[in-house]
Amino acid sequence: MVMTSEQSTSLKMAQLRLACEKEIRACCERSGLLATSIRESIKSIKPLVENAETNRGKLAMLKDYLKEMESTFREALKANASKEAKHASMSEAISTMAVRIEYLKETIDNQRAKKDEYEAVLSQQLLALQKIEEKNEGDVIEIKKLKEATDWYRSVLGFQTEGGEGVKFIFNKIDRNDQDKEYWFVVRLDGDIYTLLHCNPELHDIDDLIEELNRTNRLFKFVRVMREKFQEISCKGKLQIAYTLSESIILA
Repeated sequence: MVMTSEQSTSLKMAQLRLACEKEIRACCERSGLLATSIRESIKSIKPLVENAETNRGKLAMLKDYLKEMESTFREALKANASKEAKHASMSEAISTMAVRIEYLKETIDNQRAKKDEYEAVLSQQLLALQKIEEKNEGDVIEIKKLKEATDWYRSVLGFQTEGGEGVKFIFNKIDRNDQDKEYWFVVRLDGDIYTLLHCNPELHDIDDLIEELNRTNRLFKFVRVMREKFQEISCKGKLQIAYTLSESIILA
């Protein structure tokens, strides 16, 4: 069994006390013998006195050594207490550091989770923005095409529009004899439903065209067909006029 420094010091001190007690008993015995020797022989007293003085010196040395050992023991106790205090302080610091490290780990994990979440949201926003940009580019192209088609209709077919109760679509350059004569109709869009409000001149069988327009939502096709209808009326009017003139000539 390994002895601690405190136990070792205590043992040494006990041994020193036993040695001192033994030495004291020996001194007492020697003192008795000395008294007897004095009575027996005065010549032997001097050596005994000198021996006693020597023993006193040894005892003083032993006492000094014991004091030194006690001082050493106190210093050892202080050093041990200081080490224990340092150990407790280090243990507390280690515990505090462990808690701090755990908190930092949780903070880092939370920051990483937020970073991943922000990256996902940003990716979705970028994707949505890309789709919007693509749609805008498509709208710009469609608007450009629409403008080109409108300009062509206006310059070649005499087509124009006006706002109001609905959208008024106006055509000229249909009647070859009267290029400025206007043919027009008004369409209103209410939600997803197209309604024909006015038509000049009136056309027959136009309900089927309106039904097809609401089914397909192809407004430009409807406008083109309406112009063709106006052209048919114009041609029929010319044929009717020609037929009337022919009858007049024949009757004449």
